Amino acid sequence: MSNIIRLNETAPNDQWIVMSNQGTDCFLDLLIMAADSFEKTERQEELISFLKDQKEINDRAPGTAGFDLDEMPWQDETLKTDAGFLLRVTAEAQNDSVFAKLPYEADRDIVIPWLEQFAGFIEHMKSEAGRAHREKNMKEVILSADGDSVLYLVPAAVADNLEEYCLKFCSDWLRNSPDAERYRTGNAVSYTEADFIDYLNTYIFPDCEARMIKNLGWTDLGENLPEEYKEYPYYNF
Repeated sequence: MSNIIRLNETAPNDQWIVMSNQGTDCFLDLLIMAADSFEKTERQEELISFLKDQKEINDRAPGTAGFDLDEMPWQDETLKTDAGFLLRVTAEAQNDSVFAKLPYEADRDIVIPWLEQFAGFIEHMKSEAGRAHREKNMKEVILSADGDSVLYLVPAAVADNLEEYCLKFCSDWLRNSPDAERYRTGNAVSYTEADFIDYLNTYIFPDCEARMIKNLGWTDLGENLPEEYKEYPYYNF
């Protein structure tokens, strides 16, 4: 029987790691030995213990040691850090020095692609965790520049202090920053609310991208917003 490792239960068949029982032993042995090279937090110890448990399962009941990456004992608050740790472990597991510790011969041409694919699973999970974390720390605001009102998703810090960030942008950055020279013509500046979003994404919160959700149309500068948006933070440039 084969053991299967997947990103999650919805992963298509062509994205599974399918290993023989001996191959599973080798794969897990390499990861477990590689982890010995690193200091670990309590949570990271639990991740490696999970792999050790799979090794024991494969010894007792071959063909039943498969698992999904999202079954491992991750915690939301440390997932990105712990995923980074497991990526380092997976990279270390591919080194000749770790292969040399195996008490048997292993075919690198078979095992290395498994480790690389496993690393790809971890990278995907880390990326999705980062995106989800950013989404949880975003809020909706409404912006305009003497035109249509536009609904944007922005960092919560901006939404909670919208006027402060907007004034910093239009009264200071646009007029004084060398990076804003393209907006200036003599003593005048020309810009829209979309330029404020670009400013946030480029200079203030480059790792927490703000984005447009939808155009609400003309609302008489916020006076006639749809009922569901009347309590949203609003700023007209």
